[in-house]
Amino acid sequence: MPSLARYLPLAATLLVAPLTFAWGANMVPIASLAADAPHHATVEVARASDGLFYADVPVNGRKIHFLIDTGANVMMLTEADAKRVGIALRDVRYGGHVATASGRAAMAWTRVERVELAGRTMSDVRAGVVAHGLEVSLLGQNMLSKLGSVTIEGDTLRMD
Repeated sequence: MPSLARYLPLAATLLVAPLTFAWGANMVPIASLAADAPHHATVEVARASDGLFYADVPVNGRKIHFLIDTGANVMMLTEADAKRVGIALRDVRYGGHVATASGRAAMAWTRVERVELAGRTMSDVRAGVVAHGLEVSLLGQNMLSKLGSVTIEGDTLRMD
């Protein structure tokens, strides 16, 4: 029986080649991967000048600017972003509260129909809508955990 080891370089090339994207130093903005990318793409995001990582992610077909927040349990939307993706704010009930950088703020639970991230499409995603005090929407653990891994090395956040 022939050794499989001699086929590994070819297999690796076939598996990786379709997932190779170029932008700057092999950096790919998430937004460019959402609809056109192969499934389970590897995405690298450069650290912004404020030291954080941001991504423009399609939510219900509209690109939303998110802070990638590994400390947030769920995706949190600003009211403005919630409106942009079609959430009727008159129908949400602000029954909870969250701590924001600006202090305590009212929060409501909702569901987002579709989120596209790193070549994957997630449906019926739980999200919070924050009434005030949130300057940018947060991409939290309920989205990040659907990816293989999320790692930070130097000034690069990598999602596999």
